[in-house]
Amino acid sequence: MLILMAILFACSTPQIENTTIEYGSAIFKCEQDPLDDYFRLFKTEPAKRRFDVQSSNWKGYTSTFKIDSDSKLYLTEFKATRGEKDIDISAVVGKDWVLPKRADWYSGDLYLQVGYPDENNAYPITIKLKVKEGVVVDSAVSGVAINKKIQRA
Repeated sequence: MLILMAILFACSTPQIENTTIEYGSAIFKCEQDPLDDYFRLFKTEPAKRRFDVQSSNWKGYTSTFKIDSDSKLYLTEFKATRGEKDIDISAVVGKDWVLPKRADWYSGDLYLQVGYPDENNAYPITIKLKVKEGVVVDSAVSGVAINKKIQRA
């Protein structure tokens, strides 16, 4: 069983970054996707969420968000295809959305990864943003690199 798992892992396709967030002057990988919450909260029909899925992108879409200077979260880009044709976000949500779209539906934590993961899949630095109704209300920084600096002091 262990050998089979090792073979599957070795042969698996690396996943693309489905969700990225522009924060300050940098773009970060983010494991959480505020669109997941939108689809769940507003019960978006599964047929509208049916995208061309690739082995490197199981969700079938990518999304980019931006946190502006007033700490508000916006969806700025959405890319998906169906039948090899680009899909507009309005076709997915069933409403006339114009991007950038304020993500006021989202409340939760966003973890922005800084750097490259180590052998334990831990990132050197993680920025945690607490978001309430699309507004960043708190932030904290943690990670392996910070812990090492503290231990050396």
